[in-house]
Amino acid sequence: MRDANRAVKVARTASIGEQAAALGTHLHDTFDYQQNVTRFDSITDDSLKLGKGVCQDFAHLMLGFLRLRGIPCRYVSGYLHVERTSKTPSQSHAWIEFWTPAAGWVPFDPTHNQSPDERYVVVGHGRSYDDVPPNRGIYRGGALGMSGHPIPSGTAIQSADDGKVKRTWQPHSTRSRR
Repeated sequence: MRDANRAVKVARTASIGEQAAALGTHLHDTFDYQQNVTRFDSITDDSLKLGKGVCQDFAHLMLGFLRLRGIPCRYVSGYLHVERTSKTPSQSHAWIEFWTPAAGWVPFDPTHNQSPDERYVVVGHGRSYDDVPPNRGIYRGGALGMSGHPIPSGTAIQSADDGKVKRTWQPHSTRSRR
C-alpha cells in the first residue's frame, strides 16, 4: 500500500483537495472496475495485486491512501441511482468522504472519479465496509402495511414539554430545515 501511495505524483504539501483529486485520478487510471474478482472480506492488498475490483475496493484503496497521508476520511455506504431500461433493482454503492478544515466532510467517488451528486443516497458512514455493510439493517419487501395501505414516510417524535411523553408524527419534508 505504501509503494502504491508513493506512485501517486502529488506533493504531501498540496492542498487536501488536490491530493484527493490526484489520488482519485490515479485509482481511476490504474485500476479496473470488475465484478467477482474480490469478495466482501477481501483486503486492499488483494485489489492492489489484481489491479481491479468493485466500488468497495476502490473506496478502501482511497481510504488507505488518504490515511497514509494523514488526511481524515471515512467510508460511505449507500446507493447510486442510475437510469435503467429494465426493472432490475438499484445496486448498493460505496464511496468516501475526506475532511478539510475549510469545507468539513467532502464526498468523493473514487470508482467514478467524481464528486457525488443528487443520484447518490447515503445509508451510513463508518471506518470501513465492516461498519456499514449495505445488507445489514435494510428492510426488504413491499412498502404496504398490513392493511394494504402505503406506509407514510416520516419520523416519530417524543416530547416531554409538559412532563408527559407524547408521540407525534412529523412527515418528512423536501424543504430544508433551518
